[in-house]
Amino acid sequence: MQAKAGLIVSVFGAVKECNIVNIVTVLMAGGVGNRLWPYSTPALPKQFLPLVTPEETLLQTTWKRVVKFTEPEKVLVLTSAAYVDIVADQLPDVPRQNILGEPVMRNTAAAISFAAMEAERRWPGSIHVVLPCDHDIAPAQRFVDTITTAVDLCRKDNKLYTIGIKPTRPSPEYGYIKSQHKDYCGDFRHFDVQRFVEKPDVITARSYIETGRYFWNAGIFVWQGAGIMEALKRYIPEHVTIMGRAIEAHAQSDAAAFEKHFADLPAISIDYAVMQPAGEEAMVRVVEGDFYWNDLGGWESVFDILKPDDAGNRSNYEQVFGESTDCTVFSFGDGHRFVLHDCADIAVIHTNNVTVISSRKALVNVPGLKNKVTAAMDGDDDI
Repeated sequence: MQAKAGLIVSVFGAVKECNIVNIVTVLMAGGVGNRLWPYSTPALPKQFLPLVTPEETLLQTTWKRVVKFTEPEKVLVLTSAAYVDIVADQLPDVPRQNILGEPVMRNTAAAISFAAMEAERRWPGSIHVVLPCDHDIAPAQRFVDTITTAVDLCRKDNKLYTIGIKPTRPSPEYGYIKSQHKDYCGDFRHFDVQRFVEKPDVITARSYIETGRYFWNAGIFVWQGAGIMEALKRYIPEHVTIMGRAIEAHAQSDAAAFEKHFADLPAISIDYAVMQPAGEEAMVRVVEGDFYWNDLGGWESVFDILKPDDAGNRSNYEQVFGESTDCTVFSFGDGHRFVLHDCADIAVIHTNNVTVISSRKALVNVPGLKNKVTAAMDGDDDI
């Protein structure tokens, strides 16, 4: 599952055509993907697995998107220290020093502080694009155009930009962004952010959509390096101080001090720590992302990318559904056939180590089920 040879040659021309040579892109690749167990495990989480296509991991697909607007040597991959070698294997064109391994997990404020300070140290004056690498997005060019629009806007006003996805249903799975004061940049709509909202219930989410002022929060950010550093110092100065010590230790190859300082950081999200208060001070704007977007956060999101048959059954490889309706089979490989006979609303998740059979609605409880199974198997995280 190596990145395809010649990729840089084929896409770097697009970077120069956009005349964008001062962008640093940060790929967030450190999650463990508990909601996609048993396919995703702590030993090999979802971002390193082929979920959308059999030949390419989510990380590799994301890389192909971002090198359309970023010089390859200016891509930073932020991940867990345990996954650095996996990233290096899957993205051989990323310089090893650009793979930043967090020694402990401290949520997105710490991760983004680490990336922002490291990017400013190496490429002062750059614009940062920060995005997860476990999303399914199409078409790729509309995504690229949305990002470059946000880049142009933040270059002019030095505000913090986020990408908001136009909701297609009242989902309680996502955070929401409330917008106001619509403006246009070409055919892209952008707005002031009024507030960020935590995941609502379905009724509340439906009321949000009816107003036409809310977007799904995709966790994709665009800002000037100086702008995010100013915001970090303003809203979470203790993060900046502690992270400065951690980065100094990291530069000196002092692994013990690096881990100690990193562990001292409070675990807090960037939305809560920075974006929310910055939004209240009119420093955050949202660009509407009108492309297809799926965060692949749980099994129902994955099932959405599988084409249903006439009875609503879905599978990533050919299976047999006899007199069955609304069933799904997701298998790690094509070597095993499943026959579901006279079943309804059943999901089968099959890997080399574990097979989970569940009602589809109960798959939201997968993290708890995973904890029970690994405890019964003496804490084996490979299960």
